[in-house]
Amino acid sequence: MPFLLNYANLVDPLLRCLRRDIIKISGLRAGQTALDVGCASGAQVFAFAQAGIQACGVDRSRGALVLAERSRLGLSLHNASFLRALGQRLPFRNGCFDGACISLAMHENAAVDIDAAIREMKRVTKPGGCLVLTDFRVPLARGWKPFINLVEFVVGSTNYRNFRDYVSNGGLDGIAGRNGLLVAERDGGSAGIMAVIRAQNGSK
Repeated sequence: MPFLLNYANLVDPLLRCLRRDIIKISGLRAGQTALDVGCASGAQVFAFAQAGIQACGVDRSRGALVLAERSRLGLSLHNASFLRALGQRLPFRNGCFDGACISLAMHENAAVDIDAAIREMKRVTKPGGCLVLTDFRVPLARGWKPFINLVEFVVGSTNYRNFRDYVSNGGLDGIAGRNGLLVAERDGGSAGIMAVIRAQNGSK
């Protein structure tokens, strides 16, 4: 639990300025539905909910979801919910969300698991809906590269190996390419640390 809190404190500020950008690039509007895969502390779910979007977050970590639910209650958000689940086996019917996103979870997972999660995101998102992927920009921002490498190394050897594979395989563009995602729009933070891409879901 202490490391979960510390890691959240490290990575959440990197995404904070992108929360609204993710909503904007998604094109989702109030009254629509969104899924956040690997929601961790729930920050993106809350951003969606505060924009009037019915948002659900899933994560494999029980501890992260306890924190997320505690925050949800504190914010009194009735259009936000959380569920413990693996991104590779989402417990939802086909085409039940208008859009799905995943943020800062791809670099820490093996390619086979990332691809399985993307397939599941495509399955549960309506045809024509949006898929939004956010993670470290590749190549890594020069001024931030030592810090990012240090954080990922400290997390553990498996995480660091997956991170290095993510970078060497081309980051988000590599993931999009091997999963047949046609990038319709891309964005990133002013510091150039993160990349955000949106694809239109073409799955049936």
